[in-house]
Amino acid sequence: MPARKDPGRKAQPFYEIEELCDRLGNGETLLELATERGVSAVALWKWMNKPENKEPYREALQARGVLHAMQTEQYVTDMLNKRIDAKTADVAIKASQWMASRLTPDIFGDRRATEITVNDEQTKHLAALKAKAQKRIEEQKKLQDEGKTEDGEG
Repeated sequence: MPARKDPGRKAQPFYEIEELCDRLGNGETLLELATERGVSAVALWKWMNKPENKEPYREALQARGVLHAMQTEQYVTDMLNKRIDAKTADVAIKASQWMASRLTPDIFGDRRATEITVNDEQTKHLAALKAKAQKRIEEQKKLQDEGKTEDGEG
């Protein structure tokens, strides 16, 4: 008689989260791990992005980004020691640099200057008050000049 599924039993996770993150951090891909487990890469990715798995998954991706940066150094060394040709090294280096920059943008990402425009309402208000005060001063001067002219004529 075939074993019946217990409806109250929770589905088993794809892996223990620590094992999965360790393997991802050491360079294995979600696609490789999903294929090994017999599930789709999307299903495994969704499981990794559940709230309880998200932080360890993020850390594993960062570790993988550092691994790609270290591989870049290895490709350079291999090229200099003539273990791989320059064109192959160039492609491998660029791919590793790209992966490192995407997985760990805070460390290896392109630094882009961000222009920030601050809407300083106090400065605008102060400028308007100064303009208003200047206009009043000019009006007062005009009135005084008109008063002097009337006094001088009369």
